[in-house]
Amino acid sequence: MFILSIINIHKLICLLFQYLKNQIIRFSIMLYNLYQLWNIYRYILYLHGAYVACSFIMFAISTSYTYLAYMTTFFYVQQPIKQIEN
Repeated sequence: MFILSIINIHKLICLLFQYLKNQIIRFSIMLYNLYQLWNIYRYILYLHGAYVACSFIMFAISTSYTYLAYMTTFFYVQQPIKQIEN
């Protein structure tokens, strides 16, 4: 389920980049109004928010796994090693 959401976020980011690229090309040709500039700013803000959210989720998952793996070492039960009898 989590992988599907990452794929959807990736698709969304790709679509936003494509739209932003088209807006920047139109912006470089001619600036029709300030609302267009505001839209470009909003899309950059959305992209940055998605990047920060994905980075935080990946950081939280990796650190929680590391601490969980460290804590499980305290509960390891050693089995006695059987020795060969003479």
